[in-house]
Amino acid sequence: MSGFLSRLRMKMQAKRSVESFYSLMEADFDDIWDIEVNNNLLVALSLWLSKKSDYGENIECLSEAERVFYTVTILEQEVNNGGFEQFFYNDSGSLSGAVVSSYSAIGAETAAEICAKAINSFPVGIPENRIERDEVLDSVFTDEISSILQQCDTEFYSCADDLVELSYRYIMANRAMFTR
Repeated sequence: MSGFLSRLRMKMQAKRSVESFYSLMEADFDDIWDIEVNNNLLVALSLWLSKKSDYGENIECLSEAERVFYTVTILEQEVNNGGFEQFFYNDSGSLSGAVVSSYSAIGAETAAEICAKAINSFPVGIPENRIERDEVLDSVFTDEISSILQQCDTEFYSCADDLVELSYRYIMANRAMFTR
């Protein structure tokens, strides 16, 4: 019986997590600021900015502060999901030129250094345009670069910067720049 109850509890927790995510996804902009758990506020705001910018297709519509937060959020999602290599090769790679300054802007200097190391592992600049970027990355990608990126992944996963707290402080300090 305890195995059944344990599985039932796990299913109920999973359902609550999914429902919680959907409520954050559907949060109205004004309601985001009333979210009491910092990480949940960050998730809701990130989802709002994704929708506002057509999932990065129209990033120009974001204010400077919104772009900074959006950039660090996208990099974290990509690296946590598949590493720096995934970040560079996906649409998110168009943000490569902004990640170091974005992490510096929120006060995450260690994360900024790790990002710089990943970017500098390529002997050429990383184009913003995805087709050009794929061609360039494919032409220069080596086992050595792969090794450096894997090392950057490991360093990022154990980064000493408290990215949730730093992001939260940055948002609150620049709250007026976050708009509908």
